[in-house]
Amino acid sequence: MVQRFVVEGATVWIATDAIAAEHEAIGVVCDVSDSGQVDAVVAAMDERHGGLDVAVANAGIGGGGPITEMTDECYRRIVAVNLDGVYFTCRAAARVMLPAGSGVIVTVGSVFGQDTPAGSSAYGAAKAGVVAITIPSPGSSPRTGSGSIASAPATWTRSSTGPRCNGGPTGAASPSRR
Repeated sequence: MVQRFVVEGATVWIATDAIAAEHEAIGVVCDVSDSGQVDAVVAAMDERHGGLDVAVANAGIGGGGPITEMTDECYRRIVAVNLDGVYFTCRAAARVMLPAGSGVIVTVGSVFGQDTPAGSSAYGAAKAGVVAITIPSPGSSPRTGSGSIASAPATWTRSSTGPRCNGGPTGAASPSRR
């Protein structure tokens, strides 16, 4: 996904230096579970490029285990990255996109959010929450020309505007053509 944005002429910012170097993108250090860091990165993108056209919330971590054995710290970290990180990214991007009247936010869920295997309850719950954040009830958010898409690899999701399908991006990116 990142390479496609680059090929199309987008300036891409990625919250990890290692992946950025592989794709001619700008690498930044950002813990998506920290709303202040996410806000700062999005503000820097907006200031440098004069806006934000697309934001992809794709940070994620696995882990966990049986609910009876999972520590509070493990549970909190999985939810903080996989759910809070998506929420903070969507909120920061929407704060730039809504006043501009355009932009798209793509979030990456997981089939585990709908069909959670044993030992993945925290991850599955967080990924199910991604859909709830991304696809609000009809009429719950203003129509400004902005949009959102939730993807879960190889599954269909429904929004108030119809079905959407995505094969599942593999890199976190927030591109801008500005």
